[in-house]
Amino acid sequence: MIYINKPLEIPQKLIEYEQLLDNALQEYGKFDNIPEELRNIFSRGYRHDDVKNSLFNCNHHKCAYCETKPYGGYLEVEHFLPKSLYPELTLKWDNLLPSCEECNKNKSTHDTGLEPIINPCQIDPEPYFNYEFLSIYPSDYAPNSEIAERTIQVCNLNRPRLVKARMEILEALTNYERVIKDYVQVLNESDTERKRQIRLRKLIESIEIIEKHTEETELYSGLCRTFLRKSIYCNAAKELVQDIQTI
Repeated sequence: MIYINKPLEIPQKLIEYEQLLDNALQEYGKFDNIPEELRNIFSRGYRHDDVKNSLFNCNHHKCAYCETKPYGGYLEVEHFLPKSLYPELTLKWDNLLPSCEECNKNKSTHDTGLEPIINPCQIDPEPYFNYEFLSIYPSDYAPNSEIAERTIQVCNLNRPRLVKARMEILEALTNYERVIKDYVQVLNESDTERKRQIRLRKLIESIEIIEKHTEETELYSGLCRTFLRKSIYCNAAKELVQDIQTI
């Protein structure tokens, strides 16, 4: 899970439907008093293509919770505060998140108002989590370990499919790390300046490849950032490159 830079500009269609809801609340007093046929119309607001496109694009079509890109690219509009419990927030832009079907189903009607979990559009999740043995855990330095643990449990972020995906990405990252380690060794053994420059370029390219996985556009970038932060070989390689380039 990573922080999501959600657009501040609210989609115009959502504003239009929100105004309809506000008018209905003024007329009927509370949401439950609004006729069902009118209530059904409001769901069209957050399901409108303009709303979904803006919402899904802000996280590069990844789930806000598990960072999966669902098969076929199908995401759902998820209400952070469940619309069944907070119907007046059904069309509030700040309450909408892109979610895969599994995370949305797992989260279900969990009352995030009474028992908060992390909203990645409002809180940077990175300090809250750590990855060990293919699973996600609350970080030892989490600002609030209770919220971190609840987020993991509510969204079931250690479900088998996610563990398998982490295994595959960790295998790739470990291979990249091994390549970087080897390039550092041969760079230090260079006996000519030409060889040194060629090997230095290859080392820089390898570092760029592994760092690409930490970008917000990539799958499971939270895991990749943790891996890179902990990698002794990658950090040593970056320091070596920096030292050479500053000479």
